[in-house]
Amino acid sequence: MPVFGLELQMNCCTRPALHASIPFQFKSDCSNSTLFLQSGVLCKLVDWIIKFAIYCDFVQEHLAPAGYVKIPNDIDDYKSGCTFLPKLNNEVFINSTYKERFSSLKNLVLIMFDGDTILVPKETSWFGYYPEGSWSPILSAQETTLYKEDWIGLKTLDEAGKVKFLKVPGTHLEISLKEMESYILPYLVEENTTQLTSTLSQPSNHQKYIDRTISPEEDFKIRLHNDPESTAMKLHAIWSAKNQEDRY
Repeated sequence: MPVFGLELQMNCCTRPALHASIPFQFKSDCSNSTLFLQSGVLCKLVDWIIKFAIYCDFVQEHLAPAGYVKIPNDIDDYKSGCTFLPKLNNEVFINSTYKERFSSLKNLVLIMFDGDTILVPKETSWFGYYPEGSWSPILSAQETTLYKEDWIGLKTLDEAGKVKFLKVPGTHLEISLKEMESYILPYLVEENTTQLTSTLSQPSNHQKYIDRTISPEEDFKIRLHNDPESTAMKLHAIWSAKNQEDRY
């Protein structure tokens, strides 16, 4: 999933419905200038913007990542000036629909990269962050106010055993095929293969675009390994057909 694609889709969209989601980077909060640049004069300018102007209207309107930067010792300006993340996290006004949609997931698999230097702190992948007003210590998800007051339904999911906190070695988004097979495929294949095969076994206008349904898990792993692009396209075609049928 993209940066905040999971939460955005769950909260702001009605279709397609999600049952299991595996975001590689979640950025429930983020405060690192390396999101933009790594070094040089321009980086210094970005650092200045982040420190002094990140929540001004101009920056929020013209620099997209500014919408999900949360500076822990500037919470008041964050809540009043940040145009995206506070709303998505229900930090200002509670949108019950957001919480209802997010907590409807059957599985939420959060993957943190142990060597991540893009997300600061890297624990944001697990909804961890700094306490308000301080840059230390790093709080676990369960220690944050977002979790304790269950703003978006994370606590509801976790107490129901639906949240999996996984950590893999490597830097930002560096994940091996073996790790994908271990941590991602079980949630994509286990439940969805049965549902999709059942759905597509019925004649439909979309059947002609799919030459076969995905076979059981082991076959799917082999196909993903040998031809990942083709397999991904086939899986996307099946999902598209299923979602199209759900509309009628």
